[in-house]
Amino acid sequence: MIDLSGPLRQLGANTNFIEQVRAQFLAAAGPEANQKFSAMVGGLLSGRLTVNDIRTEAKSAADQLKELKRDLGEDSGWALDGYLTILESFLRETARPPSDSATNVVRPLPEVNSPSKK
Repeated sequence: MIDLSGPLRQLGANTNFIEQVRAQFLAAAGPEANQKFSAMVGGLLSGRLTVNDIRTEAKSAADQLKELKRDLGEDSGWALDGYLTILESFLRETARPPSDSATNVVRPLPEVNSPSKK
């Protein structure tokens, strides 16, 4: 697992960045969403929460959005696509590599076909 303690400390020192994220993604959100964001950022910065904890929350939210999208149908479900895209992107970017793969394994580069080779 990746050690994020250093970058998280830097993030905590940069409150402007945290507020920019809040303004960009939560400007129209209600107080509950803003409180949840604050609690999760605070937990992550203090070490009470891990990236895996945040992934669990994101997965749950994505599943709920998919269900709501199905319930709303094609006419209104598209309104949730932006949120769903953000959550799914986070889940992909923070996914653990398969347990059978080592991170320090040197693998050969694929051969590139160049015009000089025939």
